[in-house]
Amino acid sequence: MLTFGSGSMSDFLLNWVEHVRRLGDAAGPYLVGALDGPVADLCKDRSIASAVAPPADGGGGGGGGGVGEHTAQLRETSGYYRYRPGTFLAMGLVKQLFIRAVLREGYDVMVSDVDVAWLRPPWPLVRYSSVRSAPAENGAVEQEASLLALADVVLSVDQVQQYLDCDKHRWHVDSELNTGVVFFRASAGALAVLDEWLGTF
Repeated sequence: MLTFGSGSMSDFLLNWVEHVRRLGDAAGPYLVGALDGPVADLCKDRSIASAVAPPADGGGGGGGGGVGEHTAQLRETSGYYRYRPGTFLAMGLVKQLFIRAVLREGYDVMVSDVDVAWLRPPWPLVRYSSVRSAPAENGAVEQEASLLALADVVLSVDQVQQYLDCDKHRWHVDSELNTGVVFFRASAGALAVLDEWLGTF
């Protein structure tokens, strides 16, 4: 499980970590992408597993020219990123690089915004028990999610127009996508989606 945080969102970050820790072993490992110095220090002080934003060379490849510029922009910004021109988009590039690095190590990753409170492990929705880490409860994927367990990427779309949630309207394919909760399987398909995402910067 993975989230990203800055000093301005530290209360949300601590809440996210607390909820993930309450899930115990069923949650599997978690990681916080520390986007600035204050949150990196907070994570260190609270023994929260974290990694700092990638270095100027882009850390781990995968393109992303100008990554150092985006990373520096995040580190030099105080306050809420969404209200700073360009900073929110810079965070998207850094998130993409973190996710790519985790996938290249062979791990599936469930990414959520820092304001998500996990009440139960999400893994039974996206994994069959044959997958090596964080197996589904009772050894099986939840029946209503059986097709999700085959997907390379599963993401949330926070649009509630039920009339669009059908084949007739292409399942929101032409909509902007919200990465508030998104799952990436360690697969070539998921890396291809990250390549497409990278192309938007």
